[in-house]
Amino acid sequence: MPRMGRANSKATKPASGEGQPRRRRRTREDVEANLRKAALELFAERGFSATTTREIAACAKVSETLLFRYFGDKAQLFDAVVYAPFTKVMADFAREQEAADDTQGADPYLQIFDLLTDNRDLLRALVFGGPPPQNGSETTDLGFEPFLKSAIASIKQEHAEAGITDPGFDVDAGVRLAFGMMASAVLMREWLFPGGGGDRDHLVDVIETLVGRALISGAPKPAR
Repeated sequence: MPRMGRANSKATKPASGEGQPRRRRRTREDVEANLRKAALELFAERGFSATTTREIAACAKVSETLLFRYFGDKAQLFDAVVYAPFTKVMADFAREQEAADDTQGADPYLQIFDLLTDNRDLLRALVFGGPPPQNGSETTDLGFEPFLKSAIASIKQEHAEAGITDPGFDVDAGVRLAFGMMASAVLMREWLFPGGGGDRDHLVDVIETLVGRALISGAPKPAR
């Protein structure tokens, strides 16, 4: 009677990995998306200077060589995932404000608060600071100007309609500081209102009241 040898069992043993689904090879779009996501997360968490390309590549699970192939260097990567998207967001918002019908009743304070909240990671990365400006420029245009200039013009128009020729303060600086207050409320919300405080509508209402009383001289004065 023939013996059942080991050779038979070896012949029927499945090859290593047989029957397991093959992992899909990542496309260029996959790699780029992973790099963008990892870069934004790290730039928002640590800032440009404290983040290395090696860390970004490791977080995206790709080689550092691929990062350089896709984006050139860290400064160009920051521009692609932070500067360019935020500038576009602000430019789109400014265009929407210009085209909006004032009779629609949309609250611009709520709109800008929500805009900054929705793009908080971009805003945080910008606050940390990016690469030094190129071509000898001291600042980088982030797309704020169209919105700020529109707001400044609106305040000045309100002054003119109220017959105020000298508001007694620098309107330009006041509007910019008011915008800074709004951005700070978005970025520092958890620190300023620990324990889940800082309701969105309440915060915006308070900011709107403060700005109205500070920038519009004809606004009602607080009761004493």
